[in-house]
Amino acid sequence: MREATHVNALGNCNGSRPWLGDTDEKGCGDPNRLLVRTASNAYFPQVMSVISIPDSMSKVEEVVLANWDGLLKKIPSIEKLRELRDLMDDIKQRLDGFTDEEVFFTMEAVRSGVSPNALAKPVKEVEFEKLAKARLEAVGDEPEGDFYARELPKAKWADPHLDSIEKIVLVHKLREVAALIGFTRFEPITADAQGELEINVERAAIGKRLNFLPVSENRGEGLFIKFDKEKIESWVASPKVQARVLELEQSFNAWRENHPGTKAVFPGAPFIMLHTLSHLLISAISLECGYPLSSLRERIYSPIPGDAAMAGNYGILIFTSSSGSEGTLGSLVHASRNIRKHVLRALQLGTLCSNDPVCSSNGSSDHEFGKISGCACHGCVFIAETSCERFNEFLDRALVVPTIEQPGCELFAV
Repeated sequence: MREATHVNALGNCNGSRPWLGDTDEKGCGDPNRLLVRTASNAYFPQVMSVISIPDSMSKVEEVVLANWDGLLKKIPSIEKLRELRDLMDDIKQRLDGFTDEEVFFTMEAVRSGVSPNALAKPVKEVEFEKLAKARLEAVGDEPEGDFYARELPKAKWADPHLDSIEKIVLVHKLREVAALIGFTRFEPITADAQGELEINVERAAIGKRLNFLPVSENRGEGLFIKFDKEKIESWVASPKVQARVLELEQSFNAWRENHPGTKAVFPGAPFIMLHTLSHLLISAISLECGYPLSSLRERIYSPIPGDAAMAGNYGILIFTSSSGSEGTLGSLVHASRNIRKHVLRALQLGTLCSNDPVCSSNGSSDHEFGKISGCACHGCVFIAETSCERFNEFLDRALVVPTIEQPGCELFAV
């Protein structure tokens, strides 16, 4: 068995594709790798999941649609648009206030049948903006459509320990749409931090001549927490946090060197902190919301280093959904009205692990093979992989609460 794990010990790939019932005559030429028949890493589905958000038209889109059939539909290029705009006062007046680039970009989006907002922004940025702009709940509000969210008044959850939280939003109704794109082996290839699929990943197709993708539609409810941008960025800039992040990144780089085929990148301190807090909160709120822990899921909203998308946007969405036409029963939203208690309980759960002090000393950069996470294990923050959008990777309790071995770099002092 040890000899079989060596590179080229099992020969090269012959192109066999048993899930399609045929063989690719060309093959791929890569060396075969040992995989135990019943191993959990035999197949990792690659799923694209989005929260269906009702789109609100921008001003330029309203103008383009209003003049689409009569004027703009037949204009083939931006050069022709500039020419007609200079020659025809009618077009010039209607498009006044918008640049040629804005107008033509919207025209191309309308021509392709896709919303300009969806083309311009990553999936999670659109979701975050809609959730963050939820109105305060008021007497007489009635849910309608597939999406309904209202802000919980701050007086109901404010606490000195939670000063880094800016807004709590109760998502009474949401619709999740998930499509199975393909699958990978050995390592999961999840969507990136912005919710977008990596286009350079060699995934296995789920059919020979596929002209459709299997899609599921679920309806449910959720809880959204928006964090204060200034508080998060001030915390990230502190010397102890910088030192801890450097240690985690060095350990991750050591892990990456031992996994040459991985596509994973280090997501930065805010993402790891929010991801860990999300796991702790899921564990805490599941005790009272009526849903088992494995039924709750997460979406993390955080910018990653070197990417301008989501800049300054920090948030967590915890939700549950069901394939039934009526969705879920509302108990997650009901439990979330007492969110102050659940967050404080989550922070208490994170301060001590049954595997301490071993768990709290994890993440050291001098480990021979490195680690993809820091202070995290099955005794504290690991949850069901079906609930986690990163397969229990990039977690560290030390960035959330003080731990035995790593005090001083936490966001929450409890």
